[in-house]
Amino acid sequence: MRVSVEMSHSRNTTERYYASLMFRMTRLLPALAAVALLAACSGPQSIAVETGVDVPDALRPSADDFDTGPAAAWERDDRDSFVVVVYGSSSCAPIPTAVTVTDPASLAIDFAENPREVCTADMAPTTFRFDTPDGVAADGEVELTMTFEYDGKTTDQKVTIAG
Repeated sequence: MRVSVEMSHSRNTTERYYASLMFRMTRLLPALAAVALLAACSGPQSIAVETGVDVPDALRPSADDFDTGPAAAWERDDRDSFVVVVYGSSSCAPIPTAVTVTDPASLAIDFAENPREVCTADMAPTTFRFDTPDGVAADGEVELTMTFEYDGKTTDQKVTIAG
């Protein structure tokens, strides 16, 4: 009889220990989730309305003249939005952080370096769609200057928005 009492006491102690551990873990999980969410959201935020991999027909390079430089085109004739295609790592595309109207015939977009540590070594297109900011000319050519930040350095590339 004495042996069964000791075993029962030991089992109750173990059960209380695990119950206490589970209680502490359930209190700790929301804090860990918040830390993970903040870590995932750190870094620059994209100001593009949409980001994807589909290249519009107007900007699709031909097989004979494959150019991996950036390109831009009006999405529609009303110029309410435009698309920009850049080429680089498919897993670490640059992040557009600002669009500025420098004058009615000139726009500028700043691209920040993607904060991911590991990137694929491929050359793939990334397409960004932007709403056209107020102050851009309703007709005529518009020059787009894109400033890319990479490894602490910046590079400017200019294109004319086609269409």
